[in-house]
Amino acid sequence: MENTDLVKLILKFIADVVQNAVWPVTILVMLSIFRQPIVRLLDRLKKGSIKAGNKEFFFEADTSGEVRKELSKSDAGHKLASE
Repeated sequence: MENTDLVKLILKFIADVVQNAVWPVTILVMLSIFRQPIVRLLDRLKKGSIKAGNKEFFFEADTSGEVRKELSKSDAGHKLASE
């Protein structure tokens, strides 16, 4: 293997690493820039639900500011039936 081939291989490797790292780095930078607005928005969020596949999670902020999570009754019944 010649030196030029080795240099080309190294440069291609570096280019591939940089190309694959662009989106994760961008997301991390955006999260760090908008950290305070995101925290304030989440503080104002009092209750809601999140659906993930066939599961649904409900949450509601209690008086101490902690978040309580509950599985929906249909999901709990599904777990018992499958066990």
